[in-house]
Amino acid sequence: MASKAKKCKLENGNSPTLPALSESDIADMESFLENMILIYGVLGISVFETPKLEKNSEDSSALLYLKTSNSDATGFESSDGFVVLKGAKANLAEIPSIHPSHKDFRTWMVADELLTKSTDAYVLAQDYTFTSPSKAASILLGRNANGRVEWKNKDGKTLKDIQENI
Repeated sequence: MASKAKKCKLENGNSPTLPALSESDIADMESFLENMILIYGVLGISVFETPKLEKNSEDSSALLYLKTSNSDATGFESSDGFVVLKGAKANLAEIPSIHPSHKDFRTWMVADELLTKSTDAYVLAQDYTFTSPSKAASILLGRNANGRVEWKNKDGKTLKDIQENI
């Protein structure tokens, strides 16, 4: 599940064969797994979950956009962080002054095929939850960025303005 969600770096890439269990044992294990996922959510561990559009995010007024000459993305704030939707275009180039952790994260995303290279940009292969709008903007733009200023709604209002007017 963590491998599919691609929210963390896995040290062990092995996929063991499933043990021979009876149908009732399989049902018990699946129930146990569901309970563990619920407990992990309460503890703030979300590496097994893929981002889901929340009810208020389906409304286009909750969507935010990041558009530059080299980047084009749609995202929204969620309870887990800042979700950028699949298909977002990220700048191929990085500014030399980009924060080292963001440079490493971009490298990891490319290696893990979350960002795939197209002719003129990287493309986000799945919806992805970033820890903040600034991290999302920095990764997509290939430079240090303030996500509260870079992400804007359809009317051009920044995330900062939206948050301050709540």
